[in-house]
Amino acid sequence: MWEKFTVLLISLFMGCTAPDDMGREFIVSCGELEHPHIRDLCIMRQAIKSKEPFTCQDLNNASLREVCRRFVAYEKKDPELCRSIESENQRDLCLWRLAENTSEEALCQGIESCQVKDECLIEVAEKTRDPNTCFKVGDQVKKDLCILMLSRKTGNKSLCYEISETQTLNHCHKTMI
Repeated sequence: MWEKFTVLLISLFMGCTAPDDMGREFIVSCGELEHPHIRDLCIMRQAIKSKEPFTCQDLNNASLREVCRRFVAYEKKDPELCRSIESENQRDLCLWRLAENTSEEALCQGIESCQVKDECLIEVAEKTRDPNTCFKVGDQVKKDLCILMLSRKTGNKSLCYEISETQTLNHCHKTMI
Protein backbone atom coordinates (compact mmCIF):
# COMPACT_ATOMS: atom_id res chain seq x y z
CA MET A 1 0.00 0.00 0.00
CA TRP A 2 2.66 2.53 1.07
CA GLU A 3 4.87 1.58 -1.87
CA LYS A 4 2.11 2.46 -4.37
CA PHE A 5 1.37 5.65 -2.42
CA THR A 6 5.05 6.66 -2.47
CA VAL A 7 5.37 5.91 -6.20
CA LEU A 8 2.22 7.93 -6.87
CA LEU A 9 3.42 10.85 -4.72
CA ILE A 10 6.78 10.93 -6.46
CA SER A 11 5.08 10.63 -9.85
CA LEU A 12 2.98 13.71 -9.13
CA PHE A 13 6.12 15.78 -8.82
CA MET A 14 7.67 14.14 -11.87
CA GLY A 15 4.87 14.97 -14.29
CA CYS A 16 1.64 13.31 -13.13
CA THR A 17 2.56 9.93 -14.60
CA ALA A 18 2.92 6.61 -12.83
CA PRO A 19 3.86 3.08 -13.96
CA ASP A 20 1.05 0.54 -14.29
CA ASP A 21 1.44 -3.15 -13.35
CA MET A 22 3.05 -3.89 -16.74
CA GLY A 23 5.72 -1.16 -16.34
CA ARG A 24 4.11 1.25 -18.81
CA GLU A 25 3.46 4.84 -17.86
CA PHE A 26 -0.01 6.30 -17.82
CA ILE A 27 -1.28 9.80 -17.12
CA VAL A 28 -2.82 10.20 -13.69
CA SER A 29 -6.00 12.24 -13.74
CA CYS A 30 -6.00 14.40 -10.65
CA GLY A 31 -9.70 13.74 -10.15
CA GLU A 32 -9.00 10.01 -9.86
CA LEU A 33 -6.69 10.47 -6.88
CA GLU A 34 -8.31 9.46 -3.61
CA HIS A 35 -6.23 11.40 -1.10
CA PRO A 36 -7.47 15.04 -1.06
CA HIS A 37 -4.06 16.57 -0.33
CA ILE A 38 -2.39 14.62 -3.13
CA ARG A 39 -5.26 15.51 -5.46
CA ASP A 40 -4.84 19.20 -4.58
CA LEU A 41 -1.09 19.05 -5.22
CA CYS A 42 -1.73 17.43 -8.60
CA ILE A 43 -4.31 20.08 -9.56
CA MET A 44 -2.00 22.85 -8.41
CA ARG A 45 0.86 21.43 -10.47
CA GLN A 46 -1.36 21.23 -13.55
CA ALA A 47 -2.54 24.82 -13.06
CA ILE A 48 1.02 26.12 -12.77
CA LYS A 49 2.28 24.04 -15.69
CA SER A 50 -0.59 25.13 -17.95
CA LYS A 51 -0.50 28.72 -16.59
CA GLU A 52 -4.27 28.47 -16.20
CA PRO A 53 -5.57 30.21 -13.04
CA PHE A 54 -9.09 28.82 -13.42
CA THR A 55 -7.74 25.34 -12.71
CA CYS A 56 -6.95 26.56 -9.19
CA GLN A 57 -10.69 26.79 -8.52
CA ASP A 58 -10.80 22.97 -8.48
CA LEU A 59 -8.75 22.87 -5.29
CA ASN A 60 -10.61 21.87 -2.12
CA ASN A 61 -8.58 24.10 0.19
CA ALA A 62 -9.42 27.83 -0.11
CA SER A 63 -6.02 29.07 1.06
CA LEU A 64 -4.30 26.70 -1.34
CA ARG A 65 -6.41 28.19 -4.17
CA GLU A 66 -4.86 31.59 -3.40
CA VAL A 67 -1.35 30.12 -3.30
CA CYS A 68 -2.05 28.38 -6.60
CA ARG A 69 -3.20 31.62 -8.23
CA ARG A 70 -0.04 33.33 -6.94
CA PHE A 71 2.21 30.70 -8.53
CA VAL A 72 0.28 30.86 -11.80
CA ALA A 73 0.68 34.65 -11.76
CA TYR A 74 4.46 34.17 -11.32
CA GLU A 75 4.59 31.83 -14.29
CA LYS A 76 2.50 34.15 -16.45
CA LYS A 77 4.26 37.27 -15.10
CA ASP A 78 0.75 38.71 -14.77
CA PRO A 79 0.36 41.57 -12.26
CA GLU A 80 -3.40 41.74 -12.89
CA LEU A 81 -3.75 38.16 -11.74
CA CYS A 82 -1.77 39.09 -8.60
CA ARG A 83 -4.13 42.02 -7.97
CA SER A 84 -7.16 39.72 -8.27
CA ILE A 85 -6.02 37.51 -5.37
CA GLU A 86 -8.35 38.02 -2.40
CA SER A 87 -5.90 37.34 0.43
CA GLU A 88 -3.92 40.53 1.13
CA ASN A 89 -0.89 38.50 2.22
CA GLN A 90 -0.88 36.34 -0.93
CA ARG A 91 -1.56 39.37 -3.15
CA ASP A 92 1.32 41.31 -1.58
CA LEU A 93 3.69 38.36 -1.90
CA CYS A 94 2.69 37.92 -5.52
CA LEU A 95 3.33 41.56 -6.41
CA TRP A 96 6.62 41.53 -4.47
CA ARG A 97 7.85 38.45 -6.33
CA LEU A 98 6.88 39.93 -9.71
CA ALA A 99 8.57 43.24 -8.86
CA GLU A 100 11.66 41.36 -7.76
CA ASN A 101 11.77 39.40 -11.04
CA THR A 102 10.96 42.31 -13.35
CA SER A 103 12.61 45.19 -11.42
CA GLU A 104 9.38 47.17 -11.82
CA GLU A 105 9.13 49.55 -8.89
CA ALA A 106 5.49 50.37 -9.75
CA LEU A 107 4.47 46.84 -8.72
CA CYS A 108 5.75 47.53 -5.20
CA GLN A 109 3.39 50.50 -4.99
CA GLY A 110 0.40 48.13 -5.25
CA ILE A 111 1.42 46.32 -2.06
CA GLU A 112 -0.78 47.13 0.93
CA SER A 113 1.48 46.05 3.79
CA CYS A 114 3.91 48.90 4.49
CA GLN A 115 6.58 46.48 5.68
CA VAL A 116 6.33 44.28 2.56
CA LYS A 117 6.18 47.35 0.31
CA ASP A 118 9.39 48.72 1.86
CA GLU A 119 11.19 45.39 1.42
CA CYS A 120 10.02 45.26 -2.18
CA LEU A 121 11.26 48.77 -2.89
CA ILE A 122 14.65 48.01 -1.32
CA GLU A 123 15.07 44.90 -3.47
CA VAL A 124 14.13 46.78 -6.64
CA ALA A 125 16.46 49.66 -5.70
CA GLU A 126 19.29 47.20 -5.22
CA LYS A 127 18.65 45.54 -8.59
CA THR A 128 18.21 48.76 -10.53
CA ARG A 129 20.73 50.80 -8.47
CA ASP A 130 18.21 53.62 -8.54
CA PRO A 131 18.35 55.85 -5.42
CA ASN A 132 14.94 57.33 -6.29
CA THR A 133 13.42 53.98 -5.38
CA CYS A 134 15.08 54.17 -1.95
CA PHE A 135 13.50 57.59 -1.42
CA LYS A 136 10.04 55.95 -1.70
CA VAL A 137 10.68 53.62 1.25
CA GLY A 138 8.31 54.63 4.07
CA ASP A 139 10.31 53.55 7.13
CA GLN A 140 13.10 56.09 7.68
CA VAL A 141 15.62 53.59 9.09
CA LYS A 142 15.09 51.26 6.12
CA LYS A 143 15.27 54.21 3.73
CA ASP A 144 18.62 55.28 5.21
CA LEU A 145 19.96 51.72 5.01
CA CYS A 146 18.80 51.45 1.40
CA ILE A 147 20.63 54.67 0.53
CA LEU A 148 23.73 53.45 2.40
CA MET A 149 23.65 50.19 0.46
CA LEU A 150 23.35 52.00 -2.87
CA SER A 151 26.09 54.48 -2.03
CA ARG A 152 28.40 51.51 -1.44
CA LYS A 153 27.29 49.58 -4.53
CA THR A 154 27.54 52.55 -6.85
CA GLY A 155 30.45 54.32 -5.19
CA ASN A 156 28.35 57.48 -5.11
CA LYS A 157 29.44 59.37 -1.98
CA SER A 158 26.93 62.17 -2.57
CA LEU A 159 24.12 59.73 -1.69
CA CYS A 160 25.37 59.83 1.91
CA TYR A 161 23.96 63.36 2.21
CA GLU A 162 20.46 61.94 1.68
CA ILE A 163 20.69 59.91 4.91
CA SER A 164 18.82 61.51 7.81
CA GLU A 165 20.02 59.47 10.79
CA THR A 166 23.35 60.81 12.07
CA GLN A 167 25.02 57.51 12.95
CA THR A 168 24.17 55.96 9.55
CA LEU A 169 25.26 59.18 7.81
CA ASN A 170 28.64 59.11 9.61
CA HIS A 171 29.04 55.43 8.79
CA CYS A 172 28.34 56.17 5.14
CA HIS A 173 31.00 58.88 5.03
CA LYS A 174 33.57 56.66 6.77
CA THR A 175 33.02 53.73 4.42
CA MET A 176 33.19 55.91 1.33
CA ILE A 177 36.64 57.40 2.10
